[in-house]
Amino acid sequence: MQDYGKVQMNGVDVTLATAMPISKQIHLNLSGNYSWQKAIDVTNKEAKNYKDQLPYTPMHNGNLSAALENPWVNIGYTINMVGKRYYLAQNLPENEIDGYQEHTATLWREFTMKGCNLRLQAEVINLTDAQYDIIKYYPMPGRSWRVTATLIF
Repeated sequence: MQDYGKVQMNGVDVTLATAMPISKQIHLNLSGNYSWQKAIDVTNKEAKNYKDQLPYTPMHNGNLSAALENPWVNIGYTINMVGKRYYLAQNLPENEIDGYQEHTATLWREFTMKGCNLRLQAEVINLTDAQYDIIKYYPMPGRSWRVTATLIF
């Protein structure tokens, strides 16, 4: 962590979502989000990193999501995208961390029984087994699976 004396931030967040009935029992939900964020250090005009993007702050990121809901098993797919960022204060090519995309596929089903709701869900996270770092020299895991059950009573 690092404190900065003065930071100037500008940005835009855009979110779009829609739900489309395909038939009486089948619905398609689509959503997307994009964020542009310029966060620069304006502490010292003489510093080498004056007006450089703050470390670990991507200028571009977003996600796309689609879910097909039906009476049998619901299917979802999500793509999270993060643009390049820097791991040190100076925005030099050697301080750059590549952007990445992470894909997740999900199957889930909800059951109602005796006033309780049970949701069973299975996910494949990082479906494409992309190799990436969120923090420099700390690689994220490759493909993984998660199975969850949620009971609400």
